[in-house]
Amino acid sequence: AITIGNTPNVTIYGFTIQYGKSDPAVSGDGNGGGIHLQHASAVIENCRITNNHATGYGGGIYSHYSTPEIRNCTITSNTAERGGGVYAQYQQPRITGGTRITNNRAFLRGGGVYTCNSGLIIEGSTVISHNEARSLNTYHSGGGVYVEGAAGTIQGGTEISYNRAAYGGGVYFQEASGTIQG
Repeated sequence: AITIGNTPNVTIYGFTIQYGKSDPAVSGDGNGGGIHLQHASAVIENCRITNNHATGYGGGIYSHYSTPEIRNCTITSNTAERGGGVYAQYQQPRITGGTRITNNRAFLRGGGVYTCNSGLIIEGSTVISHNEARSLNTYHSGGGVYVEGAAGTIQGGTEISYNRAAYGGGVYFQEASGTIQG
């Protein structure tokens, strides 16, 4: 896994990040199986983030008090308690430029993307599909996208399809405002 803390203006370009596992015994929190951002601003572009696992949040990407811009990435087959593909808390993540978030799994909420107290922007032909929020045989909330406690904007030809959850298979807003437009 890649960990970036207290750093402005970082670019991660053209990498494959795979088979990472966050370990609470090492990191202290079990978050960020592939990429762990803490108080950082980062552009993550043309990357493949796959088969990572977090025992906590953010199987593919974990962002806390950070402003990631995710462009033209493939985020697939990652798992976590919340935010199987991407987890963001505080600040404003932007997912754009043809990013594909597919086949991720959260054991509670946000199979593809989970945001908490973060203004989320998803745009630019992004595809969020075949993700699920499920533990064992119980489906939970926000198979594709889960937005809690802030505004979420989904626009610009974004495709959200074939995601599964008990509530909000595609998108679930919890104590949040949202704008969805083509």
